Amino acid sequence: MATEEGIIIRIGDNSIAWVKTVRSSACESCSARHSCSTQDSGKEMEVEAFNPIAAKEGDRVVIRMKTSTLLNAAFLMYIVPILFMLAGALIGDGLSSSVGMDSVLLSTLTGLSSFILSFVLIRYKTGRKEVRDRYRPRIIRICPS
Repeated sequence: MATEEGIIIRIGDNSIAWVKTVRSSACESCSARHSCSTQDSGKEMEVEAFNPIAAKEGDRVVIRMKTSTLLNAAFLMYIVPILFMLAGALIGDGLSSSVGMDSVLLSTLTGLSSFILSFVLIRYKTGRKEVRDRYRPRIIRICPS
């Protein structure tokens, strides 16, 4: 499991807290490190976390995200679109002779359409609250002062 320490800088509605953490060495190997919400020189970042223990603003806390959740999110964002694009290209290639179009053109169009469709479906799937909460890190404990 991936864990980080940070300080709660803001409390939101529905048991959500924003935690300021310092980038660790684990962040350097993450492919999503550039899309994280970084502050200042890139050493600090703000993480939106589920707060089931009712920690308060200013508390030093430990946040955790399950490794399986991280792998699932990476699969969803990187592998699924590629699979959709390949399937679309293969479908376009197969349909090209029956519709009388150039196979390269139809493969390209159906591949790109499928690629875009995958992001729409991912957005729809992850837009529901229960799914968003599953991918959100959780505060697991308050560190002693």
